[in-house]
Amino acid sequence: MEHRPHYISVFAKAPEGDLYAPPARIVETLGQGAAVSYRVGVKKSLLRRTVEDAWLELTCNGGDGMILPPLLVVGKAHSVPISPRDGEVLLEVLSLQFDRGKALLPLPAQSWSGRPYVKLFFKDAAAAREIRLLPAEKERLQIA
Repeated sequence: MEHRPHYISVFAKAPEGDLYAPPARIVETLGQGAAVSYRVGVKKSLLRRTVEDAWLELTCNGGDGMILPPLLVVGKAHSVPISPRDGEVLLEVLSLQFDRGKALLPLPAQSWSGRPYVKLFFKDAAAAREIRLLPAEKERLQIA
């Protein structure tokens, strides 16, 4: 078996005629799946300790030049969002390319107030079958 992702679809066929059920789909990566870990980075003013800049730092094991499909950056005030609907969409990203296994995603200034926790989700949940998004620990997901 080749060491690359295998896409498997299973259909159910009616005993008579050409009727098929929608496929059940799965991707088997044979341990070769890509994983992207991320955390929030901030730059604070020296004297006032207020946030001057904020971004997401992403690291990928998938190699140089990997491109992520569309993403949603979701923020929530008092805890880490658990789904794309569990918080406010702070940013939609059409695609994100890695350079030497790293990428930076600037967070808009209007999203910094309230010190939200930030989490990434794929716009199309099916992309999570091939690429795992691995958030940092809770303390490293807050814009603070």
